[in-house]
Amino acid sequence: MHRLTGVFLSGVTVVLSLWLVSIALGEAAYSPFAVLWDSWISTLLMAGVVFCVYYHLLNGVRHLAWDWGFGFSLSRVYATGWAVVGGSITLTVLTFVFAN
Repeated sequence: MHRLTGVFLSGVTVVLSLWLVSIALGEAAYSPFAVLWDSWISTLLMAGVVFCVYYHLLNGVRHLAWDWGFGFSLSRVYATGWAVVGGSITLTVLTFVFAN
């Protein structure tokens, strides 16, 4: 999942770059992005992006702990894995609550 979220975020970075270029090119180039932004699909995609950012961040911290030699017991691996998922969901919900 860590690698998949990283690949997904790389793709999002490409879309973000295209969005910025479309702004620079003017209204005709930006209008397709504006139409997509006003849909419920964009809200769902943004929730996915925010979740992936938090998941990738928290799981990266988990991997750093592993690099230092902590948390290798099987029970710790499962506990920290679920903590990453729960923390990512919690932070995503908090982000959307405070953003609106």
